[in-house]
Amino acid sequence: MKRVYTWLLISVLLIVIVCTPAAAHRGRTDAHGGHYDRSTGEYHYHHGYGPHQHIDGICPYNFDDQTGENSWGSSSGSNSGSGGYPIERDNTGEAKSKSSGFNVSDLLMVGSFIAVPLAALWIWASIYSAISSRREKKYRTAQEAEAARQMAETAKRLEQALLIKAKKEADEKAEFERMREIYLTHYAGRSALNAACPPPNVCIGPDDLPKELSTKDWGPTFTYYVAPKGSVFHSNKRCHPSATQKVHAVLLAGTRKTPCRKCCPVLPDLAWYRRYKENKGVMEQYKICDFPDD
Repeated sequence: MKRVYTWLLISVLLIVIVCTPAAAHRGRTDAHGGHYDRSTGEYHYHHGYGPHQHIDGICPYNFDDQTGENSWGSSSGSNSGSGGYPIERDNTGEAKSKSSGFNVSDLLMVGSFIAVPLAALWIWASIYSAISSRREKKYRTAQEAEAARQMAETAKRLEQALLIKAKKEADEKAEFERMREIYLTHYAGRSALNAACPPPNVCIGPDDLPKELSTKDWGPTFTYYVAPKGSVFHSNKRCHPSATQKVHAVLLAGTRKTPCRKCCPVLPDLAWYRRYKENKGVMEQYKICDFPDD
């Protein structure tokens, strides 16, 4: 914005300088009231008036030495017309008549007063437009660079995340294969039940609960009875008239029911069954074939 103000100030100064009318110069004159123009080498007279020539030795003005006065300033006497301008005379001494209205020089002066400000305004508008366009282009370039930088950072973070994920998956796969080899060696073709070392004459029923081989149901080893709202369990349903509900030993072990003091039931050791469930879960996790029981 400072550059815009600077160019505006320069434009205003140019307008003021160009539009200011030039005054007649005050160069030193000799005893005849004239001097040589250094730019053209021509000798002309002043003696208080504008530069002119004495044709046939006669001054076009009724000579009245005004040396020391302003070249176009007002003067007293009959040698000055209205507005303080000197009266120009011909060779006979008669005053030359001046045509009324604007002449060509006046029109050129008026045109310059109109054209110069317009030209300065056009120059200023062009400079301002160029500066604005350059600033907008610079802003767009900065935005594009920032967007590109953010996209590059996002792509880099995504690439790093993908690399981390791929490495994690590779590590998990390697760990999976290592553990699978360990369990394959451990089971060595045995089933989950055989690897759990169950007691003799025991198998797993269709409900995935232990049962005796010689019975169709769970068998007396794993069958107990409880009352619907009772807090004790029995080994025989005839121990108590309300003990009509059949419960498996595995399910009963997870409750707070206490054994009956009359029939004194004892729950079997189910550690082997817990090992069986663990073996079965490992085989399913590591895709190890569970061979059928013999």
